[in-house]
Amino acid sequence: MEDTDAMSDEVLAKKILACEQPMTLMYLCRCICVHRGTARVTSSLVASVKDIADRLLFVQEIGNSTILWTDKACADSFSGYRQAHGRDITEIPLIEIMNAIILTVREQLSIKTDALTLLVAKRLGFSRRGSKVEQALKEGLEALLSSKSILETDGFVRLPE
Repeated sequence: MEDTDAMSDEVLAKKILACEQPMTLMYLCRCICVHRGTARVTSSLVASVKDIADRLLFVQEIGNSTILWTDKACADSFSGYRQAHGRDITEIPLIEIMNAIILTVREQLSIKTDALTLLVAKRLGFSRRGSKVEQALKEGLEALLSSKSILETDGFVRLPE
């Protein structure tokens, strides 16, 4: 990326998002800090990035999660996930967690919920399931169950027929 110090937050946010999407708001803020060489995310940066998102980006809400995209077409066509690679579980967009859950259920055909969350945590690059990882996986499962993208019967999760 060219000299990021001379770029406005608006231009920098759009360039980062074009390479990294989907992203959470806080992860985008953290990436801007890295490019600016600043140590921490400030409340003024968060407010600035929220404003940029509202004006220029596609903002997707899933459950309690806000996911940023360059546009709606990218959001509609996304079916992947990425390993954490330095991201905290709270910085992984819920859609990536949901996609990892669906892929794992597809591979296993039918799987107990506890085994599913362990496999998905490992798939996302986490060696163990701490409380934050458990909470994120639970939120992803609940979103998929409520949309009927997966079904749960007697403690086993499977895809719909």
